[in-house]
Formats: sequence, C-alpha cells, structure tokens
Amino acid sequence: QRWEQTIGTGYIAISRRIGVSPQNLTHITIEDTIGNLGKTFLGLTLGCARCHDHKFDPIPTTDYYALYGIFDSTLYPHAGAEHKPWRQDFVYRVGNEEADKILADKRAELEIWNKKERVKMEEYRDFQRKKITEPGKTREAAWAAVLAMREARRPIAESMPELERCYGVQDDVPHDV
Repeated sequence: QRWEQTIGTGYIAISRRIGVSPQNLTHITIEDTIGNLGKTFLGLTLGCARCHDHKFDPIPTTDYYALYGIFDSTLYPHAGAEHKPWRQDFVYRVGNEEADKILADKRAELEIWNKKERVKMEEYRDFQRKKITEPGKTREAAWAAVLAMREARRPIAESMPELERCYGVQDDVPHDV
C-alpha cells in the first residue's frame, strides 16, 4: 500500500512543466502544483489567492501560502532534459536509505571515472574556447579521449543494480516560506 501511495504522488510530480534547470524555477513548479490541485480537486482556480483575497473567494491568501509552504518543502523528481539527461530524485521502492547502501560501492566506483571524464571534457572545452594552441594536440583527439573514457566507464554503469523506482515526490527539508 505504501508503494501505491508513493506512485500516487506522481500526480504532483507531473505538475512540473519546466524541463531544463527546474531547480532554478521552483516558484513556477509550486505555482503549477497549487494550480493543478485547485482545478482538479476543488474545481477552482487558485492563482488570484497568490496576490490578494476576494470578498467571496473560498481560498484566502493565507491558505494559498500554507499550500505553498508544503510544496516548497517537497523534493520533485527530474526525468532529465537536453542538458542533464539523467534521472534525479526518483523515489526508490526500497527507500532512499536502503538504496544508498545498495548503490554506495558502485556510485563510488563511478565517481572515480566521472572525475577522470570531467578532466578530459575540460580539455575538450579548452579547445572550444581556443585556449589550447599546442602543436600536435587536436580537438578531435580530445573528443576521442572523452568518448574512450565513457566507453571504459560503460561496464561499471551497466553493472549498477536495477532498483525499482517511481516518478513521485518526497519530503524535503521543511522550512518556512
């Protein structure tokens, strides 16, 4: 039953409409979440309550910001986008603590390769920025080194245990807004 309820939080998660760098636009995600909940479950638009009270409006500004506080203390998942194509903050069925224990060794092993790849990628970017002008070094060779690093890392990434996870929200650090 807990897993079904966790999957149910996916409704809140899909209210996010920003694909690239959503962490920089959390206010829009929260406004969309409140708007979706109001329209879906209350049959009301709640956008007015963000700025002011209406004489006959059932949702005052204080209630709007009470909801805002709840959703501002919520961790939304990120399915990936053009600039960050990896999943982030999905909810693990076994729980995040247990998943961290299971994945810790492989994550540490991958991080070693990720650091090496970042060094190679920075060399490639230096060509893009025209910082490297040494004879014998080419942009193509730098890119080939990045691809070779990714290929060497692939077996480790593919050996990561597959843990069931869902696109749902989870509690984040509670705070006042």
